[in-house]
Amino acid sequence: MKESSTMPKWAIFGPGQIANDFASAIRSVCGSIEAVGARNRKKAEAFAHKHSIEKVYGSLDELLEDELIDVVYIATPHNTHHELIMRCLEKGKHVCCEKAITVNGKQLAEAVEAARSRNLVLAEAMTVYHMPLYRRLLDLLAQGNLGAIKSIHVAFGDPKEYDPQNRFFNPDLAGGVLLDMGTYALSFVKMFMPGGPDRFLTDVRKSQTGVDEEAMIMLHGGLGESASVSLSFLADTGHLATIVCERGTILLKDFTRASRAFISHADGTSETIEAGNRDDALSYEVADFNEWVRRGETPSTLGWSIGVMAMMDEARNQWGLRYPSES
Repeated sequence: MKESSTMPKWAIFGPGQIANDFASAIRSVCGSIEAVGARNRKKAEAFAHKHSIEKVYGSLDELLEDELIDVVYIATPHNTHHELIMRCLEKGKHVCCEKAITVNGKQLAEAVEAARSRNLVLAEAMTVYHMPLYRRLLDLLAQGNLGAIKSIHVAFGDPKEYDPQNRFFNPDLAGGVLLDMGTYALSFVKMFMPGGPDRFLTDVRKSQTGVDEEAMIMLHGGLGESASVSLSFLADTGHLATIVCERGTILLKDFTRASRAFISHADGTSETIEAGNRDDALSYEVADFNEWVRRGETPSTLGWSIGVMAMMDEARNQWGLRYPSES
């Protein structure tokens, strides 16, 4: 990919709730949004009015014909991601796609190859990968003062009202706690367990629609480290992550957008590390993506996304859970 000195021009496809927040982030970094598109043109028009976007398209095909658009941000249900990503890449657009970036690893591999062959940037919109605090912590751990990581624990649960038609519980929309919340938790684990697991154990509670509504995942790494992940649509388990090292423990609250870490040292002392601002989480994503486009680089986070997708595939294989879109 060639380096560019110009600011990429973004478009949004899928004007849902998360897209509202992401639109504000794009504007904060880029100054404007080139266009918005949706299968429902009226929704796109309402979104455009709210965010002062001049161009509105009633289909992805229309949007992709706009030669001024460099990047398409996809914010549609999981089951549509692969098809939309591939269509955008085929039209020469860079793609930033909401998590989970695809439904399975096969789809992601196809998308990665399509982006590579066209010298395009493809990345998952995953806040965990972009928070300045985590870069600080990775540097701190690399210095070795806390010793090796021994275990990682993540609890991520939010109660969801049961509705078989909404995206959380609908198998046709690739619903379930794993692809919705588990992708955050496993992304955190992947960052701090880079070698990945050599043993992988799971347990699941399925909803009436057959998708996962609670899950427990246990991972064991090749260097003796372990990780546990607790996910739930039934209870508020907090958004907590803990990294236990040989000579200290790191605690993070609201880990998906953390800007503060509490460290307890083995000698009884403690400290707090702060970096970044949780309210700017999506802006960090946009800024990093722009930099990859400008430099013509493959995203540094893409390997993490690939590793997380492999773990989610393994979990669903153990549960015997396949979505209709995968058949």
